[in-house]
Amino acid sequence: LARNITKRLQIEEAIKESEEKYRALFDSNRDSITIFRLNSEGIAENFIEANAASTAIYGYTKEELMKMNVRDLEPISKKTRKQRIKTLLANGRLNLETTIKTKNGKYRNVEIEVFVINFLNKPAVMTITRDITELKQIELNAKKAQENLLTILEAIPDLLFEVNQDGL
Repeated sequence: LARNITKRLQIEEAIKESEEKYRALFDSNRDSITIFRLNSEGIAENFIEANAASTAIYGYTKEELMKMNVRDLEPISKKTRKQRIKTLLANGRLNLETTIKTKNGKYRNVEIEVFVINFLNKPAVMTITRDITELKQIELNAKKAQENLLTILEAIPDLLFEVNQDGL
């Protein structure tokens, strides 16, 4: 009897350590991680888990997020959403770029990885979302600068040469 209790306590301690380790990884991740389930019609239910980065990206408290679902955050058509769910269920994962709406009404560009996982012994969907709004703005600015330079070069009536210090 003493051996059985000791073994049980060791197992419980190992489970507790494992849970603490994965909780630390989940909560300290700089990307938003959310988990939700799909109902029998393939429609996303409310979030059942979200890390601290989710509150930063979306602007809602964790309690507010737990009363919401992906449909509240991403303004896309039902047709697009159904196609994504179909692809996700067929492949087990999905990568996409989209736009989300934050609590303050601003739109953010995000890159999302979506996975089908086993969560608490039931199928669920996990999303890892990275805010790429600044990156998209940098790309847009670079494209505008390139277009401006091209316009200037095309407007110059003379030939244009680039010469190094040796005159070549």
